Amino acid sequence: MSLPSFTITRRSAYHSWVPQTNETHDKFIRKLIDQGSKRRGKVHVDAVRIFDQEVTADQKKLFLDALRQVGQYYAKWADPKSIVTSWEEFLTLLDGIVEAAPQFYKANIRGVTIGEPIGVPLYLILDLVSNTSAAYTLLNQLSFNLALKKLLDSWGAWLKLDGISNDTLADQWFSTEGLVVLESGLGRLTFDETYKLELPKPTRYKSWDSFFTREFKDPSVRPIVPDPNGKIPFLYNACESTVLRTARNIQLNDTFWLKTQNYSLYDILGGDGGGFEKYAPQLVGGSVYQAFLSPQDYHRWHSPIKGVIEAAKTFDGTYYAVLPDDGAPPYDTDLEPGDPHGAMIRSQPWLSVAATRAVYIIKPTDPDSPIELLAFVGIGMVEVSTCQITRGAGLAVDVGQEIGMFHFGGSTHVLIVKPKNNYELIFQDYFNSPIRPGQHRWINSVIGQFWGKIQTQ
Repeated sequence: MSLPSFTITRRSAYHSWVPQTNETHDKFIRKLIDQGSKRRGKVHVDAVRIFDQEVTADQKKLFLDALRQVGQYYAKWADPKSIVTSWEEFLTLLDGIVEAAPQFYKANIRGVTIGEPIGVPLYLILDLVSNTSAAYTLLNQLSFNLALKKLLDSWGAWLKLDGISNDTLADQWFSTEGLVVLESGLGRLTFDETYKLELPKPTRYKSWDSFFTREFKDPSVRPIVPDPNGKIPFLYNACESTVLRTARNIQLNDTFWLKTQNYSLYDILGGDGGGFEKYAPQLVGGSVYQAFLSPQDYHRWHSPIKGVIEAAKTFDGTYYAVLPDDGAPPYDTDLEPGDPHGAMIRSQPWLSVAATRAVYIIKPTDPDSPIELLAFVGIGMVEVSTCQITRGAGLAVDVGQEIGMFHFGGSTHVLIVKPKNNYELIFQDYFNSPIRPGQHRWINSVIGQFWGKIQTQ
């Protein structure tokens, strides 16, 4: 059988979530602050005005406490001019964000022009702020997240406006520098050869949302390699994404510590009253695969197995909450040890129980399948306020069939797989190469094989 070429690229854990340099980060925020100063004193846009009204005085105080706590980072990790100083200044920045499309930002850093996807601009403002104890308290409050959701939903509606929200595409995202980033994980094909287009070049799409949720031009660009044995299926990748981590022997209940973030099935599936409690014990002892999507990735979800969707539901949660930490660890390959940027990225396993998410329970229909049960969890992070289920409970799915999508921003996802007793899941690809963190892997590609356990008397 002729096999397709699966290009595996390496990506950092922070790829396209935070800029390559802190100088780029600071320049972008200073630009927003300068623009916001010109709007100060004017009436806020409707979405921001409503957000301000719904946030309580105590919550605004927590925000100010977080700004004070983030002051410790000024000396080494950030330019003081790039940090918000008041609630009113934060609102003026929101005015300029929630009726604008994300940018592909170009900055001159020490004589070199660096092009950066700024897919999550609000997160960049809150990046250092979120990594404080005051922000942890604030960003986990239900009422504050409900106010945020209204704000993000309004922004998401603006990003669907044809002919208006696509104004950063032609000159920024589809510039020479932007295309280099957009095509960085596409293998031999160009962007235009990979995806369906709505408009002629250079704009290509009618709105930001249609660009973000774009579809593949043809199934052949992301082929599904069948098992040559025809009986024991593979585990296929549900999202175009970069591997974060894998874990085995997942427990029903587990604890989360700053440096050890365990997966807790009961909490991932929504806890009491969510309707998914009965599935948690059935997945105990299974394995987890987690990977994250960058802003330039394909953002639709495909079924990783053939089966039937027993249940599908979205759970509300946090949007910008992180586990505050001591900054990048000594073994971090991208940031200097102690750099407080990027705590959201380091908190991804914890977000499986805290953030807004869509959960699917899929049962194989083939009696010979080595899988007992599988859960897919699409986790909306930061600007991602919508996890859309497009194929729901009771419907059959084939490998590679679309089941839902993220709208806007960045995101992460988890697969929880419980093999049958006589099988073991090995995270490796079709060519028996191990799945490792940092690998950017295509949707529909093989990420796991099932091996029969040696039976003992």
